[in-house]
Parts: sequence; C-alpha cells; structure tokens
Amino acid sequence: MAAFEGSLEGEHGEWSVGDRVGSSARWRTYRGTGEGGAPVAIRTLVGEVPDDRLDRFDSLARQWAAVDERRTVRALRDWGTDPEPWVAVEYVPDELAAWATGNTLAAAVACDRRTRGELLSDVCETLRTYARYGSTPSHLTIHPDCLSFRMDSEGPVPVVGDWGLSGLVVDPPVTPFTAPEQLDDDHAGRRTDVYRVGVLAAAVLSGTVPFSSERIAAGDGSDGTGATDRPDRNTLASAIRDGLDVDALGDSLPDDAIRPVRRATDRDPEARYATTYPLGRDLLDAAPLIDVGDREADALAPTVAPSAPVAADGTTDEAADTTNDDPNAEREADEESGNDTGDARNDTGDAGSETSDGSDDSKQGAGDAGGSRRSVLAYGAAAIGGIGLAYGGFRAFNDGLGTSEPSAGALASDDNEGPDAETHGEDGDPSLEVTGGTVSVGVQLGGTYEGLPEATADAGLPESIDVVIDDRFEAQDRVDQYIAAVESGHAPDLFVVNSSGLGRLVRAGVTEPLSRHADGHSIGDVLGESFPALETRSRHPETGAVHAVPYAFAPETIVYRKDAFSGVADESTFEAWMTDPPTWSEWSSTVATLRRDQGFVWSGQQFQIPRIFSEVLASFGGGYYEVDPGPAADTDPVTVADDRGIEAANVLHDLVIGGDTADADIERASSEQVFDYGFIEPQRVFENRDAIAVRVPLSFFIGRVPESERGGLGVMPTPAGTAGSYTSVYGQYLVVNPNTDVLAEALSVAETFRSPAVAPLIVERGFVPTLNGDPFSVEAVANAPSAEYRPAIEYITEHAVLEPSTSAWTESRETVGALLQDAIAGDQVSALEELEAFLRDGE
Repeated sequence: MAAFEGSLEGEHGEWSVGDRVGSSARWRTYRGTGEGGAPVAIRTLVGEVPDDRLDRFDSLARQWAAVDERRTVRALRDWGTDPEPWVAVEYVPDELAAWATGNTLAAAVACDRRTRGELLSDVCETLRTYARYGSTPSHLTIHPDCLSFRMDSEGPVPVVGDWGLSGLVVDPPVTPFTAPEQLDDDHAGRRTDVYRVGVLAAAVLSGTVPFSSERIAAGDGSDGTGATDRPDRNTLASAIRDGLDVDALGDSLPDDAIRPVRRATDRDPEARYATTYPLGRDLLDAAPLIDVGDREADALAPTVAPSAPVAADGTTDEAADTTNDDPNAEREADEESGNDTGDARNDTGDAGSETSDGSDDSKQGAGDAGGSRRSVLAYGAAAIGGIGLAYGGFRAFNDGLGTSEPSAGALASDDNEGPDAETHGEDGDPSLEVTGGTVSVGVQLGGTYEGLPEATADAGLPESIDVVIDDRFEAQDRVDQYIAAVESGHAPDLFVVNSSGLGRLVRAGVTEPLSRHADGHSIGDVLGESFPALETRSRHPETGAVHAVPYAFAPETIVYRKDAFSGVADESTFEAWMTDPPTWSEWSSTVATLRRDQGFVWSGQQFQIPRIFSEVLASFGGGYYEVDPGPAADTDPVTVADDRGIEAANVLHDLVIGGDTADADIERASSEQVFDYGFIEPQRVFENRDAIAVRVPLSFFIGRVPESERGGLGVMPTPAGTAGSYTSVYGQYLVVNPNTDVLAEALSVAETFRSPAVAPLIVERGFVPTLNGDPFSVEAVANAPSAEYRPAIEYITEHAVLEPSTSAWTESRETVGALLQDAIAGDQVSALEELEAFLRDGE
C-alpha cells in the first residue's frame, strides 16, 4: 500500500520498508532494513485499528518486548503506530517465505510425531509463561499467522509472536482457529487460548485443516494454513458454533491425541482445560517416544534462527557477533538477574529446570535415550542426521543429573543404569502383575481414614488386595519416623504426607519414582492429572520424575465477616472478590477504615511467615521460582532480594507496623501481635470477633465454623499486587515405600486415592479432593462444605504459588522465618540479602 512505503520511525530507531512479500488472514509482511542495513520483517495488520486502541497496541507491544528474549518468543525489534500500527521482527528467510504463502504449519507437520508433540507442548508452555507478565494473561489470537517452527542450537522449537495485537482490528477475521465465544464477543480468556491451541494441535497432528478437508502444505495459504477450501465467513462461523468434529479427522489424528483435542475444543469454555498447561502435558504424552535416529526434523533445518546478526542479504555474519558462542549465556544471565527463562523444559535437559512443564517423565523422561528432544541434544547434531547444526559448546544433557542420587527403589532395580533409571522408555519397564496381598497405609489422624479399606474396594480395587491402616505416625516428627522406618525395613507400603514433608522424603530417597511404572501399570492414569502447583511438588527436584500422587489440597484463603464490611461493600462485591480480589492497597485501606491495627489477622510466626511472604512476593512478580511454580533445585534463581522482594517486605511492614515504605499505599490493618501468632491463634481471634478478617486454610475454616454461620462469611484469595493475586496451597500427597514387597498392589491402592470413592473421606477432613485435575469433577463432592466457594478455589488452583522444596527452606524454616521477620520489621535490604545467601548456600 502506498502509505506504507519509505521509512518508519519506531520506539527504538528508523526502519526502511522494502517490498511486500505476502499477506495472510491477519498480517501483511514486508522486507525491511534497520539503520545498519540488517534485515527485518516488517508486518502491518490486515484491518483497521481504531484510534482509541492505539495505546493498547503500544501496551501489548511493550509487553511482547518484555518477554522476547525467550527462544520461543519472536524477537520484536521495534514497533509504531504511524502511518498505521506495525511491528519490526527478526528476519529468518524461510520463515518469511512461509508467512508469504500462509503455510507456516507445513514445517511442523513434516516432522515426526514426537517432535510435533514437543512443539505443541512448547506453544502451551510459552503461553503459560507469557501470562505471568504485563496486563493480560491471554494471547487470544494464536493462529498460524503468529507462529513459526524452526531449529536452533537447542533443537526444534516453536516461535510465537503477535501476542494479541491482531485482535485489536475492527471485525477481526473468522478463521478455523476462532473460538466460539469470540464469534459472539463473549468473555475470552485462558480457556480461549486452550481452544485455539486445541485446533492448532488437531491441524499439526492430523495434517488436515479443521473445518476443512484440505491437507496442510497443499494450498495457496488463503486462510493462513495453506488450505484451499476455507468456507465463507458465515459458513465457517456456523461450523465453529456446531463444534469441531474430532472423529471426522479420522485415522489422521493419533488415538492418544483424541481425548485432549476433544476436551480442548469443547464449545463450552468451562468444559475445557482451565489453562494451556495441562493441555500441553497431555499432547506431549500423546506423542510416542522414538529412537533418536528416527527423528524427522529435517523440515525445520532451513529455518535455523540466527545466533549472530543477519547481513543485508539474509545470511548470518558469524564474525560480527561472538556473544552467543555459548547457548547457555542467556540462561546464565537470567539466573544472575533472578529471572526464569520461562522455557525450562527446553533448557538442554537441565534437570534442575525440568519440573515446571509438568510433563510426565515416564513418557519423555530425564535421561531417556528414546527420542525426547533432550535426548537429541545429548547425542548432538549427528543423531538427527543431515541437519548440520553446530551443537558443540552447549551443556550436555547429563549435566546436573549425573550427581543426583537415585532412590532406594532405583538402586534395587536390576535395570538401573544411571539417571534414566527414574524413568523409562517404551521397553524399560516390564508390566507389573497384581497377584494380591496386604497393603498398609501410614496416615496421620487415622480415625478420618477408617473407611479407607471400604472406599478403595468401591473404587474397583481387586479383591485380592487388602488395605490396612498404619497409625503409628502421629507425632510431629512423623516424617523422620517414616524415613527411619524405611531404612530399618519396617515402613508401611504407602505413606500420607503434606507439602512441606514431601520434599524431605524425596531428597532422602525413600519414595518410589512412580513415573517409571506409568506404562506398565494403571497408576499412569492418574499421574500428571493435577494443577501446576501440586504437580510441581510431586516431582523429584533434580530429575523431574513423579514421586508422589497429589490427591487433595487446602488453599489458603482470606475469610471475612460480611456484616463488618456492609458499609463499604455489598453482596455483589463479595461475589466478585472470590475471583477478583482487591489489591493490597485497596484491602488494607478498607480494613483500616473499619477496624485499624487488628482488623486483619494472620500467622507471622517464624514457622508460618514464609508462606504468606511467598504469596505477597509472587503478587509483585517475584518468588523463589518467579511467579509460576517452577523447578525445585537449589541452583534455581533466588529473587527474594530484588526490588520485588523488598516491595513484598514493605507491604507486610506497612500492614503490621504502619508507615509508607511500600510503593503502594498500604494502611496499617494488622498489629505486631501477628508475629507471635502460630497456626491456631488467628482463627481463635477471628472466632472471638476480635478481628473482621483472617488468613486461614480453607479446610481449617470449614472444619471449625458451623454451617449455620458460614453464610455470613466471605471467602477470597490473597489480595493482589502489580502482578495479580497468588495464593499458596497446602497439598496432600501419597508416596510409595521403595522397599515394599507388594509394589504392584501398592500402586493400585495409590491410584484409588484419585477416585470418586475415596473423595468423601478427603472432604470429611476438610480438604478439597483433586480428581482429574478438577477439584469438583464428581457428584460425590458437589455438596461438600467447600462447594459454595468453588469460584475462589478454582481461581486459586490456577494462581497457586509454592514455597521452595529445597532443604534450606523446608528443613531450616525457623531460620528462614527469622530472617523474614527481620526483613519486615527491620532493614529490608540487608535481611533479604542475608536470606538470599542462606537460600543459595543452605547454611
């Protein structure tokens, strides 16, 4: 177009617009050059962006720029809105050609199924990471127009761009990837991303464009995918409203992918996955392991991302830049600044960074030479064959794994051969035959589990298996007791443990790695079926193998008296707070208006304060794992001493002591008494009506407040900081004794803990049962005491943050708590720096 010629003035410099190379459903693409002559791709939107949305365009572009150092996010060189909204992005010649033809999916479809599964999983993980930044948690426009698939120094990788910019045009185009709710301008959010990725998965895995019969890579790109028979807008919209007929894709869609694609593309957003995280995990599980030599990733070979500046002719000038000689330099720089790269699962097999993706390592396990991407990286470029990439110089896969100690069960295994003994390939684990026997379950407060034998039988446990309760482990040092019992050979076959105790058991090597049995036993049906926070903690902090079954949790909540707030809020406000809690500033101001100093009570005792500090820190975008729960190794980034940690300490300081140390306007709404309150005291103060709000586990609140009084109480997640609201959860887990004589039977009993039959026992204890990743998936708990707080609980499961499971944090909790108290009441900077050093060194 004539108005889009010549030069453009952006935020970071001047760019020359060259010839137009093509147009697709959402973007027109031009060649361009920067001031130094380096080529870029300049893209402008198809359609009109109203003037009142230009500020939003700028905001979204800045948000994109904030995350574009990640290998799965397209590098954004610059952007502007004159003469119309445009972006300048990194130039990769073959990707430019794919954009011009609208056939960006062809390169992915040409890969083997394993690689396709990994690429789709990476798209999901990228969307999940992006949600932690900026002003929007959703992409909403995921589409082939914004994707590329390429090879880089770490292997096959998807690259995502756009990040919602194309959704700003008036009357955006309807494509096969448009979600039903977007047709009617209904609320779109993370479940919209789930739908769009589900359709993308159907296309990539089947090689057929949904709502079309055309094979990908066969057409002219008229709809951005290469299909030639895209129906007109009205016909396509009608088909989308009718729903994607997954069965119509026929044999082209792998059997294991049918269930996740069908769930992701359900017309009802509430029936879909809550986020892309579990979808990515299931898509990866649906991709078969293959031998490294059978990789078919050659289609991505021409699209190698440049590791040095691109010359004007589109070639890479290796001599011009040596800063990227070490492909780990970016990650190391991020670790120095306390930033998670957001692509832990792609990080050349770094086991310490593995757990954030939640993928089931029984399928793509650490150290498994059966065809996972990390195996490709470990074996080098020659293993792929014909690609010719230089893999030399980056960290080998076994770095970080070779020093990890296998569990007792792994040491006893005949096929133990190092790190991959904790997982297995297609032939690595023989089937486990259930012959019968007695399985003992070590519990705390055994009376609440009196019905467990009957419940496991109702869950379909074979009659040949007897279940008995072992209630020897009642003392506070029950974790130590269990470790000693395993070592002496007198431990129960299964053991119930909470979040804080689980890390110690795993590190002590007294838990059987469950994921190594996933293909040989039905236990695999319940592994990896929980939400991210619980799932992360269930994995080994070094290898990523699943070591526990998460079956229940108790979210930390704020409970308040509605009558006390009646002058400043009404029932509609209380309902809104369940999923959109006020900010810390709003909350403290409101509470202080009604009751200063002791209006809001919580436990700031040394043993308890790490949990609330983790929540507040996460709400400002920080945390030991960043905002999102990530890997649990001691070598991961520690960000408690940066600006976000200081702000978290200042918020709690002003809340308790008063003042104006926090950037936000925090009113004093608690008193210094909270530093002496343990687990029980806040609840008692609240019950005595000496406070109008209390931070307490939901299970504890439900267990102590009579049902007749609950109607007058409101429940909400933790207040929000600049990064949103993040709340900790107190998880319940089941581990298997690695020395059990009835392993197959113990695994069968463990599986029943995730069943509707056992769920009522969990409800009786005040916990929320986790079933297939949804705490309310069966009628057995529909009328549970917690059911009326379902919106808040579901919000918390999607915004849960974990404390670190490292030895420094869990085994020296008093020291951590003392340093946090010093940071809140005293010198924030020095105390947090001391805490950071303690967490790094464990001393």
